[in-house]
Amino acid sequence: MNALRSFVFDNFSLKLLSLLLAVLIHVVVRGDAVRELSINVAIEVSQLPEGRVFVGVLPQELELQVRGRWGGIRKLLNERHPRVSIDLSEYRDGERFSFDMSNLQNQLRNKEIEILGARPSGIDVRLEPVARRQVPVQVSTTGTPAPGFSVGPNSVQVSPRRVEITGPANSIRRIRQVRVAPIDLTGADRDLRVRARLLGVGGPNVQMKVDEVDVQVRLEEQELRRSVAKVPIEVSGCPAGLKCLVTPATASVTLRGPARLLLATIASPSRAWIRADVGPAISRKQRRVRLKTVAIKGLQISVSPAVAKFTLLGEIPAK
Repeated sequence: MNALRSFVFDNFSLKLLSLLLAVLIHVVVRGDAVRELSINVAIEVSQLPEGRVFVGVLPQELELQVRGRWGGIRKLLNERHPRVSIDLSEYRDGERFSFDMSNLQNQLRNKEIEILGARPSGIDVRLEPVARRQVPVQVSTTGTPAPGFSVGPNSVQVSPRRVEITGPANSIRRIRQVRVAPIDLTGADRDLRVRARLLGVGGPNVQMKVDEVDVQVRLEEQELRRSVAKVPIEVSGCPAGLKCLVTPATASVTLRGPARLLLATIASPSRAWIRADVGPAISRKQRRVRLKTVAIKGLQISVSPAVAKFTLLGEIPAK
């Protein structure tokens, strides 16, 4: 009994530490055991034959079957956006490119794993000659300008008027023009000059030398005709001590002229546009007065009715 107790408790701390170390080593070794799993990596074409462009189907990702200890696999999983590239500089149109596992492993720069396979195992090489061409820029507009303004013929100018596009010969041959993102004219009452973005053409393999152009839209100002009702009539020439009333007290005014000036005049809070000078009519003992409109340079103004009645309240002072 004493021998058993001595075997267990002699150097107990050292024995306990040894046991803990053994357990730890077992856990580490077991946790870093060899595993197999699939991971996805991005793929791109890095090299092409001179004067050729790739037009085949390229998967966005390549599924790799890898094997290795968990530590090495974890490094690959923790890598941000792992990517591999393929070199097609020695290939011709119609050939088949097959992925080489050792080349993929070298690109991933991880010696702790082994790449067992890839899905897809390869891609069909489709190449076309590179073509270049100058095409016109087409501008379109959307929305309606402010009242009294319009876009006339030849009022839209773009610079440059033509742009160079590059891409597969078959695609370039079908492209007749490059369009600009529509120019919004909603409520515009002045000429516009904007930097406009060119819309993509012909798919991802077609490139444009520039992606923006300058667009100028010149608006034509039109002549408008607007009527305003119930405009107050201002009375003048009434003798002192009397009150002169005109009937009706308001009239309608019709204005005609350039849109910007006409609309600004209507929007003005001051509308002293109609005057009734009753002085001459009183001297002629008349009770009708012709209505007159103020002069606004650039506008034609008429009033309806053209004549109003007026009434004198009170006595005319003796001379």
